[in-house]
Amino acid sequence: MTSGPPSTPQPSPPGLLLRVSRQSDLEVLFPIHCEVMRGYIEQATGTWDEAAERARFMDGFPVGRAQVILVGYEIAGAIDVQRHPDRWTLNTIEVAPEWQNQGIGSILIDRILKQAHDRGVPVDLEVLHVNHAARRLYARLGFLEVSETATTVRMRA
Repeated sequence: MTSGPPSTPQPSPPGLLLRVSRQSDLEVLFPIHCEVMRGYIEQATGTWDEAAERARFMDGFPVGRAQVILVGYEIAGAIDVQRHPDRWTLNTIEVAPEWQNQGIGSILIDRILKQAHDRGVPVDLEVLHVNHAARRLYARLGFLEVSETATTVRMRA
């Protein structure tokens, strides 16, 4: 747990909103998931099985808990945070490539860290070892590596 707020708030890109996910969002979110994660999953596991990944995504996406990231009226990705009394877990943040490097991920994670800090709880996440860009982002936002498996690193802020 950090001793103070994670960082200085950044201004949101115009029209950055979150809304609760719906079942109908999955057909838009799955292609974003593929664009964002395919290369990392291939590097980590040596394979990409589109049908199996689609089934896993469709069956496992937490509709109603996860939030859809909107820029204006366009779906730009999704974020999922589980809020437990003693800790929060950032399960997913996926921002479509055309919206990356515009501060969206940083802004949303900063918000989560501030809310968690205000409640006195840490935020945990897991990231693939091979996803160096995400690991750098999380470290910059105050996450520290706390454990690892063969394919993932667990981080906490």
